Amino acid sequence: MISAIKFTVAPLSLAFFAYLSFTQRGVLTYSAFLYAYAMIPLIEFFLINDERNFSEFEESLAKKYCIRFDTLHLRRTSLGLIMRFSFLFARRIASNI
Repeated sequence: MISAIKFTVAPLSLAFFAYLSFTQRGVLTYSAFLYAYAMIPLIEFFLINDERNFSEFEESLAKKYCIRFDTLHLRRTSLGLIMRFSFLFARRIASNI
């Protein structure tokens, strides 16, 4: 049930944030980007994982190595955000000079 809601709400809300990013000014121009790369991973981090979502291979990896895939995903996403924002702000500073 939660996956049906998740896969219905996410594209519709992304379309809303894309509309905001094209029609508004300031920070809201980054709203679709922030939603897709920050809010969705954070929401999925706090949702309870369902074992039916894992394949047999992923289940064996999780049991064998005891890695929390959520924290690994959150670290990778946050690193990507930091790199993207540093690139965007570097371009902004370079264009103002």
